Amino acid sequence: KVYQHLWKLFGAITLDAAIEGLDLYSEHTEDAQKNPGKHPNIDRLLSVMEDEQPLDLKIIKK
Repeated sequence: KVYQHLWKLFGAITLDAAIEGLDLYSEHTEDAQKNPGKHPNIDRLLSVMEDEQPLDLKIIKK
């Protein structure tokens, strides 16, 4: 749901979206930084921050 929210606001997971997403995940961000792989959704946002390369999303309804 966080990624869908970010996509609606930004149209992709951009640097600004990653910043917003990390804020939304704030209670887990430090743990994710200390334990890579434990929180893959946060890892992706951190990667966007490091690489400054946006992620495109495709929302699929079930």
